[in-house]
Amino acid sequence: MIQTLREILAPEFLLHNSVVASLLVGFVCPLVGMFFVLRRAVLLGVALPQVSSAGVALAFWLHALGIHVLGHDETERGTALVGSTAFTAVALAALALSERRGSGPVEGRTGAVYAVAAALAVLFTARNPSGESHVTSLLKGEIVAVADADLRLLAVVYAAVILLVAVFRRQLVLVSFDRNMAETLMRRPWGWDLMLYGVFGLTISIGVMIVGPLTLFGFLVLPVLAVRPWASGLFSLAIASSLLGGVTALAGFALAYRADLPVGPTDVAVAFAVYVASAGARQVARS
Repeated sequence: MIQTLREILAPEFLLHNSVVASLLVGFVCPLVGMFFVLRRAVLLGVALPQVSSAGVALAFWLHALGIHVLGHDETERGTALVGSTAFTAVALAALALSERRGSGPVEGRTGAVYAVAAALAVLFTARNPSGESHVTSLLKGEIVAVADADLRLLAVVYAAVILLVAVFRRQLVLVSFDRNMAETLMRRPWGWDLMLYGVFGLTISIGVMIVGPLTLFGFLVLPVLAVRPWASGLFSLAIASSLLGGVTALAGFALAYRADLPVGPTDVAVAFAVYVASAGARQVARS
């Protein structure tokens, strides 16, 4: 295993971009996923990657119909990025507005969004038979084929996400952890909600293109759930979750490379195994 790690971490490794992309997703996504857990909105972490996937499928269907959002010279990645970002932004705006108005339970609204997004992703893909295999490939994630431009885009966007979370962590934690106190202490708590939703949108719309919805959700939630019982505070939860996500991404990639397995599902399986081990150890510690 040590030899495998040395091989995949070498700069001359053929899939070096894929390793770096996996590590970026592994380190950054738990920092965002922590807010899903704090808001007790883990289901939102499932729904938004699916929404992003539906946006990708819609963009490619429109492209097949001759409707080019970025003009005739648009690239496949550009098409996917526009669809993913636009659909995610619309869904987040609708969820933020409904949450502000307090119209119905949050779980019900999020579940409805997930169901509709999943259905639309299938329908848009079915209406685009000429590009069905390509869309399906994109939605599964392209961890083993990350171009230089995609890696730069992922690095820039995720650096912005880290900066936003680091600079405004207190406000974002407050609106996530204690909504009533946030409304008392802040003049416009909904503004911080919008910023947090913007962080969600940036993280998910870019991540879905690189690793796919399944892998993205795994990194958003599983490292946080594994660390949460052991964390002494929010800062330690954030740091430990991020480190665990990065280690999981590296271990999953090494295992997938060594056993010739798909990288994304292997990452999720490793993260789940760590979560189960953490839950088991916590149970033993309590008894």
